[in-house]
Amino acid sequence: MKKGWQKKRIDEVCQFTSGLWNGEKPPFLTVGVIRNTNFTKDGSIDYSNIAFIEVEATKFEKRRLQFGDIILEKSGGGPKQPVGRVSLFEKREGDFSFSNFTAALRVKDADELHFRYLHKYLYWIYQSGVTEAMQSHSTGIRNLDGDAYKAIEIPLPPLPEQQRIVGLLDEAFGGLATAQAHAAQNLQNARALFESHLEAVFAQRGEGWVEKRLSELCCIKHGYAFEGEFFSSQGDYVLLTPGNFYESGGYRDRREKQKYYTGPIPQDFVLKQGDMLVAMTEQAVGLLGSPILVPEPHRFLHNQRLGLVTAKPDVPWLNEFFFHVFNLAAVRQAIQDSASGT
Repeated sequence: MKKGWQKKRIDEVCQFTSGLWNGEKPPFLTVGVIRNTNFTKDGSIDYSNIAFIEVEATKFEKRRLQFGDIILEKSGGGPKQPVGRVSLFEKREGDFSFSNFTAALRVKDADELHFRYLHKYLYWIYQSGVTEAMQSHSTGIRNLDGDAYKAIEIPLPPLPEQQRIVGLLDEAFGGLATAQAHAAQNLQNARALFESHLEAVFAQRGEGWVEKRLSELCCIKHGYAFEGEFFSSQGDYVLLTPGNFYESGGYRDRREKQKYYTGPIPQDFVLKQGDMLVAMTEQAVGLLGSPILVPEPHRFLHNQRLGLVTAKPDVPWLNEFFFHVFNLAAVRQAIQDSASGT
């Protein structure tokens, strides 16, 4: 901090307002919206992912969001999901409110503190792990210590310096977004190149290749309908779902959305490392028939709507090879053509 800069507690420069349980159907920012914005970009809100609830007008009026308000996630995280994320509300029109798992921070004096500078600083506070020491999760749900958070001191340079800092950070984040976009495009190009080579390998078959129906080579075992009362956000066993499958094939770690199971488990449905499963339902376009190879032993459960693929006796079969077979365009199209339902 430069010489001459002041420092003030957050509650000295901000007004705190807690969120609502319910209101008169305004667009309603849930804690999930706040979490999602912070995993993708610099805390800006995706307004397409908004819930609507019933709110009494008198309660809502005290919790009407204004342009420049900062929404703080104060509760709801699991043991591996620290709370304290922040998002910046930047709509000038419309009536919006926010959930009881969040709080709204509003700058008291715009001549002293720029809301974008405050947002950047609070975003850094979370990313640097400062808020992780300010929360408890004895019940399995993390809660932010509001008094400790309000006591955090913020350096206050002159307003023009705050604006300059915001400009520098916006430029840096813009450069990062551009780099991420280029990386994503390079990855897409690499994927397209790989797929073209994959198709060529199977089109230009060597001597001794034969063609057989999959029903002659393998069996597909359906998963177990695990009891919903034992679903959990943490545990020793991961309950695989179609959400764990990439549309292009491969296992997807769902991070904070990962589903676990804590109830009694039929041992025939505990998967081994290297087992191959295919998605038997299409929750997203292109998911049907998508394969994965189980990444770890004795940790993943064979859930319903997923098929465990196993070779028939005396069939030469390598899961790693047939993983690519199931990713062939012709095979996926055949699976699509044979599917039922909407």
